[in-house]
Amino acid sequence: MKAPPRRLSVERVPDAPLCGSTAQAIDTATWYVEENGYRIADIEVNRPPEDGAHEGDSDFVEVIVEAQPEALLVRATTAGSYTVRARAVAGIGSLDASSHFVPWGLTEDNSDCLNPGSPPTPKYGSSCELKLGAGQGQTGDYGALDADGQGGGSNEYRENIIDGQVNTVYEIGDEIDALAGNKTGPTDQGIDARLARGPSSNGGQSCDTDGDDVDEFGEVLIDRGAGASPRYLVRIACKNSPRLIVIPIVDQIDHPQESTILGWALMYLEGYECVGDPSNRCNGRGHWEVRGTIVDAVWSDYDGFMGEYDPQASLSAWFLAE
Repeated sequence: MKAPPRRLSVERVPDAPLCGSTAQAIDTATWYVEENGYRIADIEVNRPPEDGAHEGDSDFVEVIVEAQPEALLVRATTAGSYTVRARAVAGIGSLDASSHFVPWGLTEDNSDCLNPGSPPTPKYGSSCELKLGAGQGQTGDYGALDADGQGGGSNEYRENIIDGQVNTVYEIGDEIDALAGNKTGPTDQGIDARLARGPSSNGGQSCDTDGDDVDEFGEVLIDRGAGASPRYLVRIACKNSPRLIVIPIVDQIDHPQESTILGWALMYLEGYECVGDPSNRCNGRGHWEVRGTIVDAVWSDYDGFMGEYDPQASLSAWFLAE
């Protein structure tokens, strides 16, 4: 029987992601310490932990850091030097269920976004379209989902885009209704309202470092380079950026048939454009196509439920346990 998922609260989720291996955990611990203005003296990583409530559990990692404050701080507080020692234990899990996602779906037919497989997996680093309004007639892969199963009214659909939140918690394997029609008006209205919230910030630190009022890709995500796993880290100031969206991976979108959730993906929302209307207004003609980039940064899902860690899962997260 499937183990019940573990609910995470925002207080228990770190501001930036950790990764699946011991070497990756060391890299991330180093990033945390340096981000907070310390020089690394020593890092000890034990997986599984060697002490505490989670001793021997390989789903948890114990990180012990010894760091020296920057020289200026040392001179201001003491005549000599000293070392700060801290210990933390974090657990890893894969996103099993969530109500924190936008009401669009990725299917294997969208080959720019997913690698084929059972289930299909995100094609990290690819820029792709969510084909809202594509197809003919009243059925087909329009990309839109009726997240709460109430008929998919335009107001509900628009609000789900704006806040990235639905009223129902969906697990992998659950069925979700697809929406009929293009939903042209509420799609662009929802995206505009979402992005109108402006750049995110954390602790007074703005995500928008160049002052252009846009959370750009390079501002939201730290690129650790090819070969790093995950390749990207979400910057602390950008953890609530409206550009970061969770998308369910589904087997199909073909109203009135139901879709089955196969997994989850994290996307940087680039924007949208009108296709099929020369005026680019989609007022009675054409449809909106939403474009984004799939990233493999581990996501801190404050409304998520963590199941057992699966290294092949689309979305995983670490959470503080001790």
